[in-house]
Amino acid sequence: MTNLIPAITFIMAVMFRLESLRIKSSSDKAKLLGTLIGVGGAMILTFFKGKELNLSTSINLLKPHSSSAAGVSPQYEPG
Repeated sequence: MTNLIPAITFIMAVMFRLESLRIKSSSDKAKLLGTLIGVGGAMILTFFKGKELNLSTSINLLKPHSSSAAGVSPQYEPG
């Protein structure tokens, strides 16, 4: 993540118009290409070597749960 700080800074500078980006200029093409390669490489490494995220949870939002174990009394108890 720390290797992406220059790329994120450049993207934010372009968004806030602190950095001008002229596509016809070769130096600006190099900036844009370097940013895209850096972000793309970080994404590829994250996808291949990153930790697996388990996005499926067993939380049922429709079923009321007992919050008395946490020391909080429920305000509504379905009858």
